[in-house]
Amino acid sequence: MYTIIRFFRAGIFSVLIALFLAACSTDTTTTGQGDPSNKKLDQAILTKALPVTEYAAKIPELSFYLSRLKKSLEKDPPVMSLSLKELGDESAFKAQQLALRDKDFTRWTYDTAQHIPLRNEIMSVRPALPGDLTRELVDRCREESCYRVEMYNFYYNRASIAIVHPKEGKVLRVDHPEGARPTIGELLHKIALSIALESKEVTLALGINPTRKDVVMSNVQTALNHTVCERCKHLCVAPTFVKGHRALWTIVDLTNFRLIGMKWTEVGENSKHVQPVTERTLQDEVVMKRYCSKNNDTTLGKWSLQYRLTSSDGLEINQVKYDDRSVLASSKILDWHVSYSKKEGFGYNDAMGCPLFSTAAVVAFGGPEISKMKEGKAYVMVQDFRSPVWPKPCNYRYQNRYEFYPDGSFRIMGVQLGRGCGVPGTYRPVFRIQLSQSPEHPYHFEQWNGMKWQRWTQEGWHQQDEKTIYSPEGYLFRMINEEGKGYYIAPDQGQWQSGTRGDHAFTYVTVYHPDKDEGESNMTSFGSCCNTDYRQGPEVYLQTPEALDNQQLVIWYVPVINNDNTPGKEYCWARTTIREGKAVNEVWPCPCGPRFIPIR
Repeated sequence: MYTIIRFFRAGIFSVLIALFLAACSTDTTTTGQGDPSNKKLDQAILTKALPVTEYAAKIPELSFYLSRLKKSLEKDPPVMSLSLKELGDESAFKAQQLALRDKDFTRWTYDTAQHIPLRNEIMSVRPALPGDLTRELVDRCREESCYRVEMYNFYYNRASIAIVHPKEGKVLRVDHPEGARPTIGELLHKIALSIALESKEVTLALGINPTRKDVVMSNVQTALNHTVCERCKHLCVAPTFVKGHRALWTIVDLTNFRLIGMKWTEVGENSKHVQPVTERTLQDEVVMKRYCSKNNDTTLGKWSLQYRLTSSDGLEINQVKYDDRSVLASSKILDWHVSYSKKEGFGYNDAMGCPLFSTAAVVAFGGPEISKMKEGKAYVMVQDFRSPVWPKPCNYRYQNRYEFYPDGSFRIMGVQLGRGCGVPGTYRPVFRIQLSQSPEHPYHFEQWNGMKWQRWTQEGWHQQDEKTIYSPEGYLFRMINEEGKGYYIAPDQGQWQSGTRGDHAFTYVTVYHPDKDEGESNMTSFGSCCNTDYRQGPEVYLQTPEALDNQQLVIWYVPVINNDNTPGKEYCWARTTIREGKAVNEVWPCPCGPRFIPIR
């Protein structure tokens, strides 16, 4: 790496950029045929690496990007920043400059051993939304006076996030969240599209010369296990093409600027009668103003709470009280991990969020709806997130759902409503749940072992499976303090007669650190889409397990749900049919999530 930098300064950029970008990768040969009818196309197709200069000769945006990268490596700090013209906002530009002068924010911009400049890029600068702020900054950053500056280091695969107050000329907070994936900026988005469109393998597979209008899900982060995306943690996206009953995924590596591979999946019938989305119940600007740019308060019988839409963590609720007693500090879903192959490990990281200033793949469709459940006096709050032309193939729809019962119990839920990019598909939403806890009477976390409640002494995780033992009431865990107060936790086993097939969830318990941003503020993306074991993101906080006694605790809950399009057994699925001459969407949702029951 040191030799490469020396050559940069000597001006031999075209040769060395190829060496620099090819680090931690190997060439592969193409396998399989391009015809969508080929039976072998259920296998992944790995493509032969082309020199980045060959792509740059065809793609003006990539040539421009490489030129900027060269100049950025000569800067101090070595960061590819955004110009005032690109930002279009003097306050945003000032926030960026303040962040780049902050030593903590730029601490990873050089190799830590030899102080060699690394590839760094400012991915976004935007007004900080309430969901981006930790509690101590909410009052200081009212009326969008603060900005969120996000930088990504391609070498360490690390995001750095600064909250900056331009008028005060201060950087208020800096975090380097473990496992967070970056925003994909407009320029990188265009480059990824162009690489897919300029690749001969894609044209051969589709049998046509595709155009930009043929691409869906082009800015969604992805991974293809056993390639550099997964092995070397490269930044990858997945421009996807739909042809007939199949979807062609193209995995584009934005670290090396190359096409990694392709994969066909079955998407079922591609109905021509899907209703186009021509308008929204609320315009994006209204959603931003009412639900993203501020906290909202509501009272539901004995319940009171705040809620807000985040840029990529869905609908977050906080300061939840029952009968004027604090119950829940915060709850949200950081990501939906979506995978389509246990063997080859490919899929998406789907984030839910605001329609603007957002890294979300599936954005808010209107605002939260509050109603009473049919079964009784319980209240339910639902926030809908949809891809633009759902339920067409490779379009998704998710929901945050919160249920509040008159007895003081509540349920935190995620709902997947199809259709996705094929079957079999596995969905793993990542919940972060933090109960309100008294410092004088902290909760202990306990698990039912078949005879009694057994206390966890240190951070850890558990998977709900066929061997899991529940209490006679159907509880698996409980959080209880020395006064005997707290909550039982009941995972979904299909016991509530709602047609669910159980959560099969991973549950993690970690110590809450107010001085560290471990998912408390908005996370751009978290964990890998395609791991089948406990490595879903929260495990990064368990590398050195801490003792749980006398600590504030955070629960991470990751259900594992499989979709099904078998006629008569549909689950996590959607399709469009014609009834009475009209297009009608049929949906088979799969809700998941635990219920919390007060200990009496």
